[in-house]
Amino acid sequence: MGNPMRRNTPKGYNPYELMSGMQKFIRRSMEREALFCAYEMESAGMYPHMRNRLMVTIYEDVGMGNPMLTNSISSHIYRMDEYYKKKDGAWRLVLGNIILMACRGEKTRVADQFVCTVAGRMIDGWRVNFDDYEFVYDMHTRKGKAMGRGAEHFYNEASKIVESEETTDYWQEEIDISDKVEAEGFDVLEDYRLSDAELQNKRGLGI
Repeated sequence: MGNPMRRNTPKGYNPYELMSGMQKFIRRSMEREALFCAYEMESAGMYPHMRNRLMVTIYEDVGMGNPMLTNSISSHIYRMDEYYKKKDGAWRLVLGNIILMACRGEKTRVADQFVCTVAGRMIDGWRVNFDDYEFVYDMHTRKGKAMGRGAEHFYNEASKIVESEETTDYWQEEIDISDKVEAEGFDVLEDYRLSDAELQNKRGLGI
């Protein structure tokens, strides 16, 4: 049969548009349309692509909005796979529950915006200076040992727990930094891995 992603489905749908549609419909809580896309992909031999996109969608578009679903999506997908392998129609019940929980529950894209924003800032030159956060240097690090830090520092400073008061949604920051580095020819989710020298060379500045 070949790769099912390279041809339209029997009903005439483009596979990539179906994947995109399922995710976009979940984002907009359009549960019937989302399930239609999932069914159409499965019926055209694209079950693996459908279930993978569904899992990504939960992490990308639901996330902390519905932690119960996010924390359990792997087990739901595993159970759906097991039913599917046995040709047990109960796989559709698992699929339906995932889509309903995603559509009717709370959603947030903050994780996706967060990972893109930090990667973009790294490409743009942002670095964490550990000297500004000296609690990093505890007895488990070479510098901390050289500073004579031991158990007292560890228990009083290095092991301190601070509850987050962060409320940034990263939406505008992601747009701004992504536009900036992409205009320079960088791939936000790939080029953060480059060294400073490699970043300079890619910018054509030399070193």
